[in-house]
Amino acid sequence: MLTFELLERTEEYAKFVFWPEGRGDEGVVIFYADGRRDVLKDSDDDVKRCYAGHALSGILKINKDRGTVAWC
Repeated sequence: MLTFELLERTEEYAKFVFWPEGRGDEGVVIFYADGRRDVLKDSDDDVKRCYAGHALSGILKINKDRGTVAWC
């Protein structure tokens, strides 16, 4: 599970901060209008980038400015 919040939105991109397990060191992901997406900052609490991967896929599916991405 991770929580996320919108940092900035422009015509070119949307940038989100995320927290693994809803706390700790934050990571940052960006979604570009042309469909590209990337991790701008890894969280020190995300050892294998598992949370970053879920952030990149889950945030778009939820399509909100803040929320929670959960998986099993």
